[in-house]
Amino acid sequence: MFIYMFLVGLLIGLAIYALTYLFVKTMDNKKRVLVVATIGSLSLIGSLTVIGGFAGMPFGVLSLGILAISIVLALFGQSSLGKKLIYTIVILFIVSYVIVN
Repeated sequence: MFIYMFLVGLLIGLAIYALTYLFVKTMDNKKRVLVVATIGSLSLIGSLTVIGGFAGMPFGVLSLGILAISIVLALFGQSSLGKKLIYTIVILFIVSYVIVN
């Protein structure tokens, strides 16, 4: 279950980044990554404090997926080709993992 929550977190992180690109085109890559990282951090803090315990662990793993995407996009998302590669590799990895398992 935790692996699927992490994969969903990766997809949510990609979706948040894409939505910031869609609605605010003048924003640069650093600010988009900061928005994704902020949402991931807030969801991690919320899963630890508001939900807490064993019930909050899946949401914590989901927020770690969002934070992982923000880190990967911060490192490799400077160019258009890098963003395309990140989206392609992550989505293909998730689809192949779901098909195999």
